[in-house]
Amino acid sequence: MQCLRMFLALAGVALLVGPARGAEPFDVEKDAAAMPRALAIIGIDARCTFLRTNGEAAPPSWPINLANLGLKAGDLIQLDVLGDFSFSRGETPDEVKELIGVFSSSATLLPADWSKRVEGAIDAGVETVTGQTMVGNRDTDIAQDFPIASLKVRIPAGASYLFVAAPDIFYGDNVDPDADFAVRIARL
Repeated sequence: MQCLRMFLALAGVALLVGPARGAEPFDVEKDAAAMPRALAIIGIDARCTFLRTNGEAAPPSWPINLANLGLKAGDLIQLDVLGDFSFSRGETPDEVKELIGVFSSSATLLPADWSKRVEGAIDAGVETVTGQTMVGNRDTDIAQDFPIASLKVRIPAGASYLFVAAPDIFYGDNVDPDADFAVRIARL
């Protein structure tokens, strides 16, 4: 699983270093109850995608099995981008915090040159528009994908999987020098 690294979420662990001057003291019970409990933090390889590519050998995004996280259609979840990556082999700063996702009824990802690669893609109601490929100006946009920053979304009927990827027009030059690019999945 080159493009997906699963880390167990640490629940109920807090690092207390004391409040900053003028700040309200940290209340473990109150503040922990206000935060959604993370089910998983999944590392993302910014070179992998579920979108169409052209003229490059970008590895495929791996499907995240929702049932393995105890999730099902109708559940309200929060998706958060953690960490960052860099476009252009690190010639740009390691500070890109963009991620897109698509729910699917299937774990199948079709060939890279197909415009609709995610077999069984399901609309979640929030849409994003992706650019054309750098090589050949091929259309990559699909109606079912959505932006992830800090998003609350209900898992749509029929969804069993979630694919995530960096939104880009060329994936082969993306890097994550500190290996911190990830998605956090929490149940609300």
